[in-house]
Amino acid sequence: MEEQKIVGQTSLGSNLNPVVNPEYQAYLRLCQEVHAHSYRYYTLDNPSVSDAVYDQLYNEILRIEREKPLWVFPGSPTQRVGAEPLKYLNKYTRASRMYSLENSYSKDDVQAFCSRVLEQYANTSFVTEPKLDGASIELVYHIDSQLKLALLYGSNTRGRYHR
Repeated sequence: MEEQKIVGQTSLGSNLNPVVNPEYQAYLRLCQEVHAHSYRYYTLDNPSVSDAVYDQLYNEILRIEREKPLWVFPGSPTQRVGAEPLKYLNKYTRASRMYSLENSYSKDDVQAFCSRVLEQYANTSFVTEPKLDGASIELVYHIDSQLKLALLYGSNTRGRYHR
């Protein structure tokens, strides 16, 4: 199947040539739906769908993007981790990018994640615990092992903390 070149795309693909593939329009609507669910979950702390439904929608975007790689755009939900964190928490810019397990449901999924991280950061070590679905926290320690900062979920480059 031949890929279409998309011209004039914005972060959510809303400024497109009006003559477009209806499948592409459906893909953009799906991206907008997932963004709306992410906003309600991360920013408003008021989820609109279950984690299982969200994962199903997100995985459909992944499937489409594997089949149509030219459709992937920076605003796609697959191109970011989390969303803007809760406003009442203090902002903090992460020292390094926070990675996501990306819906890891099996030992093989976790091993694949570890391999991806180790490709970029060879001297990395891991501590693992059972996953609390929807929870994300980054703990930063001083060299003397004292807890310096606990960042709650956010985007892959920014988090929020509470004093």
